[in-house]
Order: sequence, then structure tokens, then C-alpha cells
Amino acid sequence: MGYRVFECANNVFKRMISESSSENIILSGEGLSLLTPDEVKLLKDDFDKYFEEVKVIVYVREPVSWLTSYFLQKIKHGIPLKKFTEDVLDDYSIKCRIEGFVDLFGNENVIFKRFDNKILHENDIVIDFYDTIGVNVRDKRSRIINNKKISLEALHVLDSITSKSFKDGCENIDLDSLYTYLKIVDLFNEIGCTKKYFDFLTPEFVYSYFKEDLQWLADKSNIVFDPPKKVEPVHLDSTKLNAVENLSVLLSDYVMTLQIKDTVFFNKLEEFSKILNDNKELPQHFFAITSNWAIKFKFYQKALELLEESLSIYSGTAEIFYNLAFIYDQYGRIDESKMLLNGLLS
Repeated sequence: MGYRVFECANNVFKRMISESSSENIILSGEGLSLLTPDEVKLLKDDFDKYFEEVKVIVYVREPVSWLTSYFLQKIKHGIPLKKFTEDVLDDYSIKCRIEGFVDLFGNENVIFKRFDNKILHENDIVIDFYDTIGVNVRDKRSRIINNKKISLEALHVLDSITSKSFKDGCENIDLDSLYTYLKIVDLFNEIGCTKKYFDFLTPEFVYSYFKEDLQWLADKSNIVFDPPKKVEPVHLDSTKLNAVENLSVLLSDYVMTLQIKDTVFFNKLEEFSKILNDNKELPQHFFAITSNWAIKFKFYQKALELLEESLSIYSGTAEIFYNLAFIYDQYGRIDESKMLLNGLLS
């Protein structure tokens, strides 16, 4: 974690303890598994000053599933697949992440839980965690899902764009732009090819690579993972693959320059998106996002066309109507603009 970061976090924690009137304190975070043994020792020393009993709850995930999700997160954050090395695989190492807690707090004080939605209480890790410590949060719990699955096509587009960006020497991609085009990529979710295994993350390879870690986990917790059934690699047909490559070039140009040269951009975007969506009607948020871009770059006529096309298919969203009100205002259609805004505000 780095000493300065740990020291800062530890100071915040100590202040939280001193200001709390509760007998029980919960310290939770994925980053805790990244603490070095020395940092875990400092943490335990502080715990011993304040608490008579400390329990450590650890959720562990099946390795192929964890690595697949981890690699997807890397690609979402602008790291091309070709940049991945063996060091990335080692980030999973259960033994390295947890051994310090087991050694210092004692195996009897470490509660191992399998992270698997099918067996979590009510398929919810937060409810499962609180149930483990005997606290009911069901009436107060609101679920927020921010780790959205993406399709095979979306994965190809993201990796293609980030690879091109790295090749062109643009390694510091603006993340806001990355997520902007990720919204466009999310259009392909409806194709149905969600989280597929990467070709090289076969169960045989992963379970052999982490044999020592998995044996250590079994010894300490009695958790034994079964390798998932092998999933044959899924490949795009040539038509879709060409559309992916063309879309990648189009979007990477925008991401690296933050410019849209002309309205041909939108026509191409729609063309490639329709190919990837099997020429079905484009989802409503396609029109919302692309009209946002058109307005940002002052292509007002194109924005108007996109919004009117959307309303000819769908009933409309607040974003669609706000954008349309803005365009009407730009064209001097004040009454129509006011009518839309009044309807949204009423």
C-alpha cells in the first residue's frame, strides 16, 4: 500500500475509534488485502490497544472468475490486453493477500467466506457480511451495481482502442472520455455475449498456476474451489470484427483528440453500431449519448435529427427531452422549448 498512504489511513482509523461511542467497529475494504505483513502488524498493534476481540472476515472468489473480472476492469481503465504480464496474474495470490492476517490474528479469528452470488445470503454480499456479524440491514439496504458487464464485442472495441492509443504514444487517456465511449460500447450488451473467459485463462492453466495458493486456502479454511467447465473461446464473425476495428479507430480518434471533425462521425457510428447490434433498432440511450456529443461540438442539426429519430421509435427520456428543448432554443423555437421544459418540471 505504501507507508505514507497506510499511515494516513491508520491515523483516520484511530481518530474514528476515539470519536466513536460504539462497542463494535467495522473496518471494511478490498484494499486491506493489499497490506504488507509489516502493515498488518502495525494494524494489529493498534487493535490490541482498543479491542479485546478482533474478527477478520475474508471473502475469496474462484480464481478464473476473479481474474476474468480483474482483466475486464484493467481493459475498462485503458490498459490493453497485450500489456498484461505474469505480474498481473500474481495479483490474485490468496496466500500473499491473507497470510499476514492469519499469522498475526490467528487462524481461529479469521472467518473465510466463499464469494459466490449463488450462496451469499439473498445473493447480496453486504447482507451476507452483516448477517455474519449478526446485524440486520435488510430494511436499510439499497443495492448499487457499478461493475457493469460488457459484451464480447464491447471487450474487443475497448481493447482495440486502448491498444491503438498505446501504440500512438497516448498512454494517458482521459478517463472521462474513456467512460463516455464505454457508454457507446455498452450498446452491445444486448447482443448477449457477456463475460466470456479470455482465451488464455483456461481452468487448467489457472488452477495449475495457483496450485500452492489454493492448497493453502483449503488447509486454512476448508474452501475448495471446483474448476469451472471449460468455455470454448468465442470469436466474432468477420463482418462484426471489421465493424469493431472501424468503430475502434473512429472512437480512439475522438478519445485522443477530444474532437469530432464533422457529422460523418455520427453516421459512421450509427452504421457500425447497427452491424454489431444485428441491424436491430438502436437502444434509446444511443440517441441520448450521440445527441450529447452533437450538442457539445455544436452540430445542432445532427442533434435534432438524432433526437427526432429517437422519438419516432421510443417515448423519450428526460435526457432526450432536455436536449431537444436546448436545440429548439438554439433555433429560436422558444415556445416549444418552454413547453418541453415545463412538462419535465411539472
